[in-house]
Amino acid sequence: MTAVLAIYGALVGTFSLGWTVASWLLSAGRARVELRAGLSNAAGQFMTTPIPRDGKIDISPNLALVGSGMTNPILLVSVRNVGRLAITVEQVAFRASTGQEYGTVSGPEHGKQFPCVIQPGASERFGYDLGGLQIFATTIQKAVPGAVRVAAIVDLGTGKRVKARAKAVLGSSGAAA
Repeated sequence: MTAVLAIYGALVGTFSLGWTVASWLLSAGRARVELRAGLSNAAGQFMTTPIPRDGKIDISPNLALVGSGMTNPILLVSVRNVGRLAITVEQVAFRASTGQEYGTVSGPEHGKQFPCVIQPGASERFGYDLGGLQIFATTIQKAVPGAVRVAAIVDLGTGKRVKARAKAVLGSSGAAA
């Protein structure tokens, strides 16, 4: 009988510890990052499309908006807080498949400046001009020929880095305007 109670106590204790650890992990802020391509205008309005699996950027579906001033090609990084606590975005960068990173010092070219606090259930968008990213890709291509794949990486205040699933292809065979 004592052995049965000991086993029961050990199982309940293990379950309780597991539940406590799971609750602690799920109570933190968690970020989801998405990368999209599109056009923006001087007023900060934008129109974007998802980046397909092959990574080739095609903003031609948005070119009908050129008459409305949507003429600036951009990559838009959307950060969504799906956790239970606020998160702080310290930096957004683009990492090339070769390891180099591109970013801006004070914040994105379009959107809120860093650091940016995102409350639970909220999201923020950070836009970067495609021209600067194309120069970045061209510089890499001088050393490593071929198209350059870049992924958006978000640095959080906790030190964690979160990467977008989609990767954009930049360079000679990537972005199309």
